Amino acid sequence: MKADHIPDKGPGEKLLFIFLLSVAFGFLEAATVIYLRSMYYPGGFSFPLNSFLDLHIYFVEILREAATMLIIFSAAALCWKDLKRRFLTFFLIFGIWDIFYYVFLKIFLDWPAVMSEFDVLFLIPITWTGPVWAPVCVSVIFIASALFHFKRPGKISILNYGLFLGGLFLIYFSFTIDYYAFLRAHDFFSNPTVAFGRQIVSAYVPGRFPVEIFIPGTVLVLTIFFDLGKRKPRAQ
Repeated sequence: MKADHIPDKGPGEKLLFIFLLSVAFGFLEAATVIYLRSMYYPGGFSFPLNSFLDLHIYFVEILREAATMLIIFSAAALCWKDLKRRFLTFFLIFGIWDIFYYVFLKIFLDWPAVMSEFDVLFLIPITWTGPVWAPVCVSVIFIASALFHFKRPGKISILNYGLFLGGLFLIYFSFTIDYYAFLRAHDFFSNPTVAFGRQIVSAYVPGRFPVEIFIPGTVLVLTIFFDLGKRKPRAQ
């Protein structure tokens, strides 16, 4: 007997499931952090980073973050056949996930108290830190740009892709430059051993957030809303 054909879901239905997946994923991320903070920061999260002194947990966290990116990439790839919508969906999921991660931390831990509180944002390839408002702003741009281009025909130009990715690099640099400078100031790269790394990381407290790098990066990312370069029309 021939199996019944299951029709493909339309874009609207797919976006609904993408939203639900992203919110659920944000909760799972928050739950993991809630468990870690209950073990390493029972009095409330603060710098320096106690959990980094446990190398087993540190390396598990790095692998968990890599797995998270792989899941987001895989979900985006499964939704669509074309590169443009896969690209947009990756950043859509990332943005919704990140915002709801902070929503759930606020609900269950009442953290952050203010949006200017610093957080550990990522660990790959080195530690990212920044005030909570910064990744939230980036996530809002990701969501808005993805939804904006979902409604537009044609491909995104190579120039637009290039400026967007260049902006992401500046944003990444703004989140990591302080930690990198800290490692250099303590001569970590002349003695990159685990023991020495644990010793100096136990003293790390984020300094001033470099908005002079973050803002130009954000501006470059925002160029995704404008037609720059030659856009190819969608094939009929």
